[in-house]
Amino acid sequence: MVGQRVGMMAAMVVGVAMVVGGVAVMGGCDQPRVTGELPAFAELRDRYNARTAQVEQLWARTVVEIRWEDERGRRHFEQGDGPLILRMPSELALAVGKLGNTMYWVGGDAERFWFFDLNPPNGEPSSATVGRHEDIARTGTEELPVPVRPDQLLHLLGVKDMPEPADGQVPQVTREGGMDVVRIAADAEGEAWWRYELDPANNHLPTRIVLLDAEGQEVVASALSRYQPLEREGVPPGGWPYVPTRIEITTPLTERTRMTLFMADPTDGKARDRVREAQFDFERLVEMLNPDEVREVQP
Repeated sequence: MVGQRVGMMAAMVVGVAMVVGGVAVMGGCDQPRVTGELPAFAELRDRYNARTAQVEQLWARTVVEIRWEDERGRRHFEQGDGPLILRMPSELALAVGKLGNTMYWVGGDAERFWFFDLNPPNGEPSSATVGRHEDIARTGTEELPVPVRPDQLLHLLGVKDMPEPADGQVPQVTREGGMDVVRIAADAEGEAWWRYELDPANNHLPTRIVLLDAEGQEVVASALSRYQPLEREGVPPGGWPYVPTRIEITTPLTERTRMTLFMADPTDGKARDRVREAQFDFERLVEMLNPDEVREVQP
């Protein structure tokens, strides 16, 4: 049973970022011509970061499908719906429930991440798990439900700027399977790497973002598709960025977790005041969701 809950947490925590993720694209930009020449890294990075700058906050209706395998090899499937809420540069929230009842709430801010399990099996207590990014960065990911730091999840969704190259590194651009591919260090030690697969026929929108380990193995991967404009209050439609409305997160090393998130009606949430402080405040969330237990991830 513990394995089942860890599998669910893995999918949900990945999903948060995922959702958060919708990657933005500058609306109204001319499509670049696809030629035999590869663009320079600096050009791709500037284009990528111009997109992420267009997403200040996001609110969308979502349907979440989670498939996972427990430690006994049994396969499970769960589906729910709820809002995805994002406020850049670091705050996110994803509520998943059924029939108006919240079952899970995943979120985080610049310092901490959290996961509420409000629908435990077999009479187990409902719970909230909370931890600090700095503790996980120092002690590793053994206590996390997925082998990736929470602050790295935002990269998988394309909402964070492509990182600056490490000192002395000159990232190379290759073309593989019709995509322009960039590989860049995710940390100063070279223990993790990002791989961005960008579509040269569609404004270099990311189609896949992967976190690699030091040996180049894929740890967590996100596939982004079905882009739609993100409605922004006070901005004409020609200036709306695009976000993916289908996001699939997988853990290739174990192949045990797959989460697919479908977004509908993405907006910046300003018209109806849908993005609020309380949605990113752990203590306020504890008061509102009232879990039986609060657990801290200890360094």
